[in-house]
Amino acid sequence: MMSAGILNSATLVWSEGMSDWAPLETVKPLLLAEAGGDAGNEAVPLGAVAYTEPVREHPFEFRGRALEFFRIWIVNVVLTVLTLGIYAAWAKVRTRRYFYGNTLLDGKPFDFTGNPVSILKGNLIFGGLFIIYVVSGSLFPPLALAVIVLIMLIAPWMIQKALRFRAHNTVHRNVRLNFRGTVGESYSVFLGLLFLVPLTIGLIVPYIQFRQRKFFFGNLGWGGCQAHMNGGAGFFYKTFFKCFGLIFLVTILASVAVPAFNVIQKKAQEAKAAGKSASVVVPSQPGVHMGQSPGGVDLGSEVEKAIEQQIAKNPGLSEKDKEELRNMKGQIQEMTQMMMFVILPIYLLMFVAAIYYQVRTSNYCINSTQWGALGHLESRVRVRDLMWLYFSNGLAVLLSLGLLIPWVMVRMARYRASKTVLVAGGSLDSVAASAGSMDSALGDAGADIFDFDIGF
Repeated sequence: MMSAGILNSATLVWSEGMSDWAPLETVKPLLLAEAGGDAGNEAVPLGAVAYTEPVREHPFEFRGRALEFFRIWIVNVVLTVLTLGIYAAWAKVRTRRYFYGNTLLDGKPFDFTGNPVSILKGNLIFGGLFIIYVVSGSLFPPLALAVIVLIMLIAPWMIQKALRFRAHNTVHRNVRLNFRGTVGESYSVFLGLLFLVPLTIGLIVPYIQFRQRKFFFGNLGWGGCQAHMNGGAGFFYKTFFKCFGLIFLVTILASVAVPAFNVIQKKAQEAKAAGKSASVVVPSQPGVHMGQSPGGVDLGSEVEKAIEQQIAKNPGLSEKDKEELRNMKGQIQEMTQMMMFVILPIYLLMFVAAIYYQVRTSNYCINSTQWGALGHLESRVRVRDLMWLYFSNGLAVLLSLGLLIPWVMVRMARYRASKTVLVAGGSLDSVAASAGSMDSALGDAGADIFDFDIGF
């Protein structure tokens, strides 16, 4: 009836046990329960959930402090170095327990129960593969290639095991998370679809990213509530082509701007030679003359000075070599202008586009995932916020020689928690615990070593 327009979120409904009529969007699902179905395991579209209790937002909160975590971090670093990496497993567990324990949902903290010994076994196995790859790269390259192929073949297995391990060892309100994704599905998403990339000239990449996100978000569960991601790949394509189109447009404009810049500069030099004024000012940058960098430095003069210094340092150069060096002035100046006005802006734009794509698609996946009868998460991370955080965090780490890494980690955790809420009807304590299956931590360690993006 909802699809036909007979019912909508504002329609007043009543069921046994309710004190009064209430809007459809404010009551908990009863139809599936009355039909004998498992409401927690059915795929419930967003907006189609009925609640018997008022819907409210359950906020996330992060209460960790940078100085407090710095003590844990510095001990982890020192002991990991002194033990040649063996302590890394314990360091990982200590870090996760700190961040999980200081992340609260509706006032109750999370917990991480992973065993460092299990992670250590994985570190030794996959660390050995990494060492073989590095050493064989210079001694016997075919073996390095074989190691890469082996890593590619076991990567989907590693990802599935890591997700299952992390979910099982994540606890909230004494209820474990679970992950029901299979190894076969992991191979299909992370390996099988990659063979279609050259056949589709890369156009399948947004779809692959959508399937990988859905493999993660759509297979999670908490107690009896299983998550189902209701979104589609269309949003990924829309966002991807927005970013690609903007980068392409700026690249074209920059490619046209450099030759135009050179023509204007040549005209200015001709005017100067004819005794006319050479002060051709760029309208968008008052006080900056053609042939100068935005800082007011004359590129031509600086290049010429550098060439003459190079000639002075090499008195043995022949007149022909000196002439060739002087003739390179135009080429060097043009390359410098290309770097300043084309390459650097394009890289900056790619950085901005990457953040935009990450934020938009992550918010979309989180917001379109329904956690059974419980409710759904809402991510309100903003692009401009993340751009500022990445820039200021990178600057802080660089200027502090890495000592502010704990501050950066705490800052990011606090921001993400403040921008995430759980929209649910009723008490979270009503969620029944479900038994999870303990899994090996080998995949967890291997994924961390080889930089697979599978973190929660």
